[in-house]
Amino acid sequence: MFREEAEWLEQLFAAEPLEPEAPILDVGSSTEYFRRVEQPHIDYHVFRPLRKRGARPIHLDVKDAEGVDVVCDLTVPDLGRQLDEIPRARIVLCSNLLEHVTDRELVVSRLRELTADGGLLVVTAPHVYPYHPDPIDTMFRPTDAELGRLVGDGFEPVASAILAVENPRTPEEPSRAFWNVLPYGLYRLQRRVRHPLPPQAKVSVVAVRRPVP
Repeated sequence: MFREEAEWLEQLFAAEPLEPEAPILDVGSSTEYFRRVEQPHIDYHVFRPLRKRGARPIHLDVKDAEGVDVVCDLTVPDLGRQLDEIPRARIVLCSNLLEHVTDRELVVSRLRELTADGGLLVVTAPHVYPYHPDPIDTMFRPTDAELGRLVGDGFEPVASAILAVENPRTPEEPSRAFWNVLPYGLYRLQRRVRHPLPPQAKVSVVAVRRPVP
């Protein structure tokens, strides 16, 4: 997730009324280390404010690792009862995942199913970004309008945008333990110093609401 994307999500979620213990489903979450250390803006801007409001983030990923609450692969055609056991969430977030799956329609159908009545479904995808296999990259690079048409059928549009973003540290660049313990403000400063002229990148963001029957 990009910092600008996380800041956009923070503003979006701040305007969303949430009851105590409201489930927030983070699909493709990766690990707690990734969210708090490698890309600390994710926890700082997205999940920390939600926790402060009493919401209950649930992190879903295919890998069984620290910080993953639900281990599940939404690309599997027949999930059986496993899908039924995942809580229907007040907010479902899927960030930069759809370019890494071959059956986008299946994954999107699961995201829609996991969104509670009246809940918010938020999906993001790169719009301008280089090839990055993880382990595959289908080169899905939608505009926000194209992404909205994919995820929003029958849902009510809430917000969408194409964000200009600063590329994060590349995976090949070694992570230094010193930077990992910096307060978040200093973390942002050191990124600006180390990447004064980032390459161009853009991400599409879409939020839609599941109607209440």
